[in-house]
Amino acid sequence: MWKTKRNGILLFVVVLALYLSAGGSASAATIYVDDDGSADYETIQAALNDAVDGDTIIVNPGTYPDELIKVNTSVTIKGASGYPSVGGFDIYRQSRIEGLTITKGVGFDQGGIECTIRNNRFEGCGVSIGNSYLYGNQTIMNNLFTGSSVGVHTYDSWNNKITGNTFQKCDAGIEFTWGGGGHVVTENTFKNCGIGIHIIDEQATIYNNYFSNNVNLQVDELYDSSGPQLNTKKTTGENIIDGPYIAGNYWATPAGDGFSQTHPDTNGDGIAEEAYQIADGVIDYLPLVTPGTGPDPVLPATNFKANTTSGNAPLSVLFTDRSQNATSRSWDVNNDGTEDSKEASFVYEYTSAGTYTAKLTVSNQNGTVSKTASITVLEKSGSSGSNNSEGINSSSGSNSPDEINSSSGNNNPDEINSSSGSSSSSRGSSSGSGGSPEPARNVETKELSQVFITNGKAVKFDFTKDATCVVYVSFDAKKTAGKTTTIVEELKGKSVLVSELPVGEVYRSFNVWVGNSGFATSNNIENPVICFKVEKSWIQDKKIDKDSIILNRYNNKKWERLPVSLLKEDNKFLYFTAETPAFSSFVITGKAKSLSEEDSTETEPEKETRAAEEDMKSIGEEVEPNSGQGEDAKAPGFEIGYGIICMSAIFLHKRKQKS
Repeated sequence: MWKTKRNGILLFVVVLALYLSAGGSASAATIYVDDDGSADYETIQAALNDAVDGDTIIVNPGTYPDELIKVNTSVTIKGASGYPSVGGFDIYRQSRIEGLTITKGVGFDQGGIECTIRNNRFEGCGVSIGNSYLYGNQTIMNNLFTGSSVGVHTYDSWNNKITGNTFQKCDAGIEFTWGGGGHVVTENTFKNCGIGIHIIDEQATIYNNYFSNNVNLQVDELYDSSGPQLNTKKTTGENIIDGPYIAGNYWATPAGDGFSQTHPDTNGDGIAEEAYQIADGVIDYLPLVTPGTGPDPVLPATNFKANTTSGNAPLSVLFTDRSQNATSRSWDVNNDGTEDSKEASFVYEYTSAGTYTAKLTVSNQNGTVSKTASITVLEKSGSSGSNNSEGINSSSGSNSPDEINSSSGNNNPDEINSSSGSSSSSRGSSSGSGGSPEPARNVETKELSQVFITNGKAVKFDFTKDATCVVYVSFDAKKTAGKTTTIVEELKGKSVLVSELPVGEVYRSFNVWVGNSGFATSNNIENPVICFKVEKSWIQDKKIDKDSIILNRYNNKKWERLPVSLLKEDNKFLYFTAETPAFSSFVITGKAKSLSEEDSTETEPEKETRAAEEDMKSIGEEVEPNSGQGEDAKAPGFEIGYGIICMSAIFLHKRKQKS
């Protein structure tokens, strides 16, 4: 029956699509929405009411009505930054929604075809596509669904592409019901949901997804007597778990007993040696597993990194565990026999000069292995800066100043490797320059933030220690990079990496280093944003026009001016965001208000008082000492009384002139 229904409507779908594509407008424009009245419109719906096909509506950060917005025009609706929170959308025309926090969902029940819902955050709601084969062919991409009843639901729909999304703590991540098939589900993550994907008499191709739920896939009725296709042809390429081939899906459970967690990979291709049958006719023939060489017992391989290994006291060192096959760890970084930490990454401060042995011990069910490295702490010095070599190289010939390399022949400058040569976030702050090219003597303070970077996901490095003026750094990842460190350095003066400071009153100079050198490029990230704060006391003391505050980025031996948006303010700070092409050296500047601007803020009485004082000064200059006033003029209080009388007379004279 579904074939008759679909074939009877295909012609109408084509005609409708052609009609919609021909309905564009030559007067497309960019429209801005801000709840404070400073933009073109205060609500999205008001902007839509006046929009034409092809317009782009930019939504600035703010508080917007928690309502369903009707999209009757083919437009792009995009959050400027920070995922502004809105209600939901009923879409009737081909449109694009991105960069928003959505609380009432997105619906295509009455119309809309070939729409894109991208890079949004759905809180307790989802996307509904259905009621007719007309309303398929949607792209749901790189969104985060949290606490949704159903993240994406289809009914009588077809050919929808759902890719790069994260579904967490949902009753069901995706639910396909009674449609025309042709759906593609790939590169999604389903974690801690009641059901990962629920299928009722539908067909879909589901491959290269990460499942970790008690029920990963539930199929209630087969579609045309066949189940969903759970793998694609084995193809070379990095898969969802960083394996070497695109093939099937990774099937895990929160308890650790999922198919992919318990089946070995004896040939190292990252694919289990047997198929995974979920139900009759529902089979993943190429299920993904963690690449390995067989089920033989594996000892842990100790491997750690220190961001610096020598310097003047007090010396702060960031230690990061990079061991493999370890289930526990213990750090003793000052060779006193006492455990200093169990964390995967932490900062330790050496306060006294000396040579210390940093030791990491890791274990698993098959054994325990340790690794050591030397940390040299020099006496306190007020003017060094020359001891900024970042590493000690032992018998390796490595020229990298940023790492410690053990055992010769190691060509990886990023690690300390044991003979065999993967984690929670960690943040800390300290003085000194770490692995940066900025000399330590010019670094006032710095702060570190670490997160796990996954392809297609929004990434945000929060700096919660308030050590610098930077609040967070964010971007969208185009490549999986694993656990990555971002460093912000606030400087004492001009960076040695720039030739001169930009024009304007300087508030702060700082550097931002994201990951390893060469990572934070347009090939690997997009939509990079910096959020920073400026003290209100500085603005007041320097008489800064807050609208003149700007973020300057150094690039190609010159300063680029990056426009900023005021995100919020509290009693102490103004918070701004700025989109930046890349990360490098930055300076926050502002311009002082002109004298005329300051005068314009005076009240009328203040102006009159100032004018009266100037008149008094003129009168005083005209009256010479001993000009016939006699001794009485020198009596105590005479000057005060005379001044009061004169000022009163001047005020009355000016008031009379005005009246």
